Amino acid sequence: SLPGGNTLTRDERKVKMMAMGLPIPCSDIINLPMDEFNDLLSKHEMTEEQLTLCRDIRRRGKNKVAAQNCRKRKIDQIKQLETEVTRIKCRKTELVTDHEKLLQQRATWSDLVKRLYDYVLKELGHDPLHWQLQMD
Repeated sequence: SLPGGNTLTRDERKVKMMAMGLPIPCSDIINLPMDEFNDLLSKHEMTEEQLTLCRDIRRRGKNKVAAQNCRKRKIDQIKQLETEVTRIKCRKTELVTDHEKLLQQRATWSDLVKRLYDYVLKELGHDPLHWQLQMD
């Protein structure tokens, strides 16, 4: 642990353990654009082992950032899907309510048509149980 509660990264601990004291900070190794990183490597006299370590640090650092971005995208997708599910459930509730109202209206209109049908037959002097209207 460093003063102020900061802890060393695995790569920083590895650099210290190997007593390699790289001339480049880990943050630069990871964050610099590729061209600048390569320029920086060529400016310093380093052993093959130090160069390999720098490349490993860079690869793991880039992979860590990519993994964080992937997790963030996944969380964003889940939130978006949850919102969509909520919206669709609300729409389903609306549609079920509309369907029930339409069924009720159909029953009301069917009853009105039946009563009108019976009224017409009775006005013509016919029993609705034995007669039926036909449209031509």
